[in-house]
Amino acid sequence: MSEREAPGKLELSVAGEVYRCSWSIGIKAELERFSEHRDELTAELTVYSTRPPRAGLLHSARFNLMSSQARSTLAKALASRDDDLDWYDLIESMCFVVRERYRNGEPSIDMRDYTPTGRPRWLIEPFLEHGGPTVFFGDGDSGKTMMAIAIAVTCATGIPVFGQLQGEPGPVLYVDYETDEETFYERLTAICAGAGVRERPPIYYRRQGSSLRDAAPSIRREIDERRIRAVTIDALGQACGDDPQAPDVVLGLFNVIRSFRVPTLGVDHVAKNASDQGKAFGSVYKHNGPRVTWLVEKAQEEGASSFVVALVNKKRNNGIKRPRLGYRIECESQDDESLVAVRFRGADLAVDFPEKASLPQRILAELGHATAALQPAELVERLGARPDQIRARLRDLRRDERVVALPDGSYALRSRSA
Repeated sequence: MSEREAPGKLELSVAGEVYRCSWSIGIKAELERFSEHRDELTAELTVYSTRPPRAGLLHSARFNLMSSQARSTLAKALASRDDDLDWYDLIESMCFVVRERYRNGEPSIDMRDYTPTGRPRWLIEPFLEHGGPTVFFGDGDSGKTMMAIAIAVTCATGIPVFGQLQGEPGPVLYVDYETDEETFYERLTAICAGAGVRERPPIYYRRQGSSLRDAAPSIRREIDERRIRAVTIDALGQACGDDPQAPDVVLGLFNVIRSFRVPTLGVDHVAKNASDQGKAFGSVYKHNGPRVTWLVEKAQEEGASSFVVALVNKKRNNGIKRPRLGYRIECESQDDESLVAVRFRGADLAVDFPEKASLPQRILAELGHATAALQPAELVERLGARPDQIRARLRDLRRDERVVALPDGSYALRSRSA
């Protein structure tokens, strides 16, 4: 038997909980779902080859990195598939490097030598940041999925259907736990038609049944192979695969999302009877895990083909919360109620959804409707707010040059101050 080929230097990359090993001789290995107990460190190991004549999957099983017997057994199994390679050397170095990296964690970075990449903060402003996941949450049928698909179209085309793309457009992966490809296709086609998008955008639909953690390896491969710029998960409750009120389940979910290394939008629900309707249903980590969250609320007249949504920015880690946003979503349907076109228009919450408008928005609306400037006491009476709240918001609006204070103490819109 000829001397076996040495594997060469191991190259290791880590994305979240996924460890990827590669060797120049055409072998790759992925390890994930680590578990350490007493003298064992186990992980799910998958080994691939690009070497003839056995290119493709070579091995996939749970593997104990600390066991000499397990390493020997694995080397023999792989040698039966490719006897020209020194598998003992390859496995020994892999176990050592991965174990040390797993226990030591991310290497520290000397910030004196660090050079920022210069990427913009937002992928889709003001909804999807590069620094971590965003969650849209609200009652069922509140328009969350429509907006999530519209954001995907914005990312894939650069056309500002919903939000504004910062940078170059790119493919989106849509992971769906709630509907099917026929429903998604109808909605996507209608949103593209409403926005005047003629060519079908590069959006990849994935109907998912297993938990996100179980599906993560193949999702990560798809992200790499298709050069995915953003991922949408609809909805996070089903993606958990277990009790969404269990902290370890939700923490595991966001660890998986972090391993994708691309901006991710999650769609979620609120609990009907929860005391705090400002957070998604489940563990407190449903609120703590995302970097940005938006509460979505809907107003629709019975039988109307359009509805208004109010978006309230409940959390933003990397800056101040954005003002409330209002959109009117117009749905055009055929006689069989199948969607033909969906359009997104800006809406004035103070007019279209007044109970969800912020106090500054309501003040501006009152000043805009009034035939003359208004005193703070008049605004208190009309809006039912406390005098100190009105005075504070008037100061903010004056500072932002939205209103002016007149000599008699009344206030008017700056555009009408003449």
